[in-house]
Amino acid sequence: FEDFSLRRFTTGATQDSFTDTRNPSEHLGLSAGLRADLGGEWKLNFGGGWSPVENLLRQTTFIDLGFFSQTSEFEEETISAISTVQAIFDGPLFTIAGITPRAAIGVEWRREGYESSVDGALENDLDRDVWSAFAELNIPLIENGPNGARRLEISLAGRYDDYSDVRGTFNPQARLVCG
Repeated sequence: FEDFSLRRFTTGATQDSFTDTRNPSEHLGLSAGLRADLGGEWKLNFGGGWSPVENLLRQTTFIDLGFFSQTSEFEEETISAISTVQAIFDGPLFTIAGITPRAAIGVEWRREGYESSVDGALENDLDRDVWSAFAELNIPLIENGPNGARRLEISLAGRYDDYSDVRGTFNPQARLVCG
């Protein structure tokens, strides 16, 4: 919990004039995970998390020009939260000529939510679900090779995300790693 306060005086106004801004914020993060050996060097990593954030902005302004004074108040509250669950399987596929490709396959669900209100009136109430599937194949071609070639590998990956509020996306990736 953090409470930030700012007081400043308005130019041309009496010393009694001010703007007082307070912006407390609360953030919580919870996560848990489980790792299981499935045999043959294959592993399952399962995890999840929840992280809500609440921000409250309160602003009071008092302006006294001597012949005229005015007080105004403003309050904006925003709440956002992300929830996730993920499962990833990874391990070696096979060995041919001393090369052992590894694979990782996973799924993920994520919920994103956002709500805001100004002076108690709801302005935004948004949420969406995102379902994802992804895979990666890593093929090490050289490990600790001769003539200073320490590492050469190929990595192929792809991820599909399906958003509940917009269309899905597919993002492939190919890379060559030299070291």
